Amino acid sequence: MGILATGGPENLAPCLALPVRLPENSYHARDGALLALLGAKGEQPLPWIANNFMNLEIRKDYTQGFVADFVMLDLWGNCPWIIRHNLPHAVLAATGLDCIAFIKRVIQSGYYVFLHIDRYYLPVYPLSYHKTHFYHEVLVYGYTENEILFCDYIEGRRYRTFTGSCEDFRAAFQSNAEGNAWDYLSGLDILELRDCDWYAYDPDKTVRDLTEYVQSRCETTLYDLYPGGRETKDATFFGLDVYLSLFDFLELVQENPKVRLITQPIQLEYCHKMLALRRIAYLVGQKRLDPSDRCCGLLERAGRECLLARNYALKSQAAQDRSALSDAVEHLRRAQAADWEGSVRLLEALKNG
Repeated sequence: MGILATGGPENLAPCLALPVRLPENSYHARDGALLALLGAKGEQPLPWIANNFMNLEIRKDYTQGFVADFVMLDLWGNCPWIIRHNLPHAVLAATGLDCIAFIKRVIQSGYYVFLHIDRYYLPVYPLSYHKTHFYHEVLVYGYTENEILFCDYIEGRRYRTFTGSCEDFRAAFQSNAEGNAWDYLSGLDILELRDCDWYAYDPDKTVRDLTEYVQSRCETTLYDLYPGGRETKDATFFGLDVYLSLFDFLELVQENPKVRLITQPIQLEYCHKMLALRRIAYLVGQKRLDPSDRCCGLLERAGRECLLARNYALKSQAAQDRSALSDAVEHLRRAQAADWEGSVRLLEALKNG
């Protein structure tokens, strides 16, 4: 890439921002970053987006409660618009380069940086983030003379842009490099965003993935790729069974005040429905689906119900009043019914089309 040989600070542009387009809905820092990068390519990646983000998994993590995510086995490697170059912390340290100077060189070379930082050191986050060290992934897309420009989540699970001083960002980076034992990147992901004019929508993949979602199963998971972890398949739910796991969890939270309410899995369900509607819009635009098909209205209803469930859960969390969780559960049950029927009907329409 030639980044390490681009010269000193005198060769840097005084400020630079690479293009990003923030997604309306996303769940995790990884898919938020991915969708922000793909958004910069306009409509070109729509077939790939319509072909992915279909199945869900939720598993019991004994340190954090329920942890949920999309079933995506290789985030960057699975996307033809992105090439990932990983730079371990030890290699960067061996160069003797200041991390901020290096990040600026990467940006000037036309690459993005995806990395963990310690939110504790960045005043742009709410005060609650500064009570303890809080490691999290961010996407760096630009800089000014004295600031780093990056994307991350904030309260309400909205992916947005932030600025942090170079001094604060350096402290946040170094704290993560020295203290985050769970840094799965083990360094920096340098991301190359490129054009891709060869990817074609694969209807068979949609049918396969949607079938697994409806049948609440998944043929290949991270546990198959990386065996030996403390989690087991027995503690994992897939597809529509994620709702059942959420019902059990929310009922447990209502009954036991010592169990911490975690709202992220409900946000995941809502984000999943919004991406399902994007898929339907793409299929309708490609003449692969009749817009009057009943599946369209059913999945719209599922999205509305998931939004209401999420709002009640956030209200309960903010007010520390768990009575609102009964409303969240009721809307999730309605979402489950509409999601099941809508997904089955969509699957039938795709098979018959």
